[in-house]
Amino acid sequence: MTSDAYATGQTLYALSLAGYSALPSEKMRPQIRPGIEFLVATQEPDGSWPMVSRAKPGGKPGKLLTPITTAATSEATLGLVRLAPQH
Repeated sequence: MTSDAYATGQTLYALSLAGYSALPSEKMRPQIRPGIEFLVATQEPDGSWPMVSRAKPGGKPGKLLTPITTAATSEATLGLVRLAPQH
């Protein structure tokens, strides 16, 4: 599957908890900046991030998009708040 806001935000948040940074330093990881740029580029005008419903057991697509969109928006926000440069 392609990247999404949930996985990207969660990864950025975990990297920040591990002490990594998006700013130039000895703990800077070059992979962080593309994650931030992806989240900034894919944010919807209403502030949310789009999500694709995942398949349920048996391969049928899920129908509950609101909860996954809300969770993705939460994870994306947490990742950005922890790692995005403040200027």
